[in-house]
Amino acid sequence: MRTPTASELLQLWEDSAARTSAERALALLALAVPELGHAGAAYCSIGGRDDMLLALRERLFGDELVSVVDCPACGEAVETRWRAGQLRTGLAGEAPAPLEWTDGQVRVAFRLPTTADLLALPPHGSPATIRRLLLERCIESSDALSPGAAVQPQDLPEPVLDALEQAMAAADPMADIDIALSCPACGHRWDVGFDIVSFLWAELHAWAQRLLLDVHKLARAYGWSEEQILALSPGRRMLYVEMSAS
Repeated sequence: MRTPTASELLQLWEDSAARTSAERALALLALAVPELGHAGAAYCSIGGRDDMLLALRERLFGDELVSVVDCPACGEAVETRWRAGQLRTGLAGEAPAPLEWTDGQVRVAFRLPTTADLLALPPHGSPATIRRLLLERCIESSDALSPGAAVQPQDLPEPVLDALEQAMAAADPMADIDIALSCPACGHRWDVGFDIVSFLWAELHAWAQRLLLDVHKLARAYGWSEEQILALSPGRRMLYVEMSAS
């Protein structure tokens, strides 16, 4: 993994403004892990993809993650801090391996969901329909153990799909991360889902806006081009911004 330059990140931010969350994730990884590329990133498991995005986040903004959420019980703003390293599994970049599940009556060979699967889903539809379509995409084969006939994925009953969903979650824990929170005001405890794609994109958006403001200030103060300003290290750029304001 490489650390993208300020100019590269700014261009990606501009190009990805209208993209979906899944498309932004692939664009970030294609930039940071060129040997993997867009296609390779698309076929990593969701957890493997997010592991790499956490590693990229560490390179760009550090290991500490800070978030503020409102307590659902009393409305108090609760700040939480944790380390990216606490969430990572080290399975970054690994393609989903074939897996198998059976209840003694049905045997299902399946793989873990990928970003390519998410992009192939219809943009509109009920959560139940989207869930079933995603699970069906990940089923490689399904057979009834007695009398041994094949069972089509669309014919699998809900209890089997529920079990498959649980098996996928166990095999790819980073695909669905929950953070345990406790409100200091009222003591309420709850879990909140953490999505590194939206979290990192929000940080990148804020960073890009700050950077463009710095470019504006330095261009006015010194007559430098955007290319010259972006080529400065963050530390030197900050010093020039401070001096231009004095």
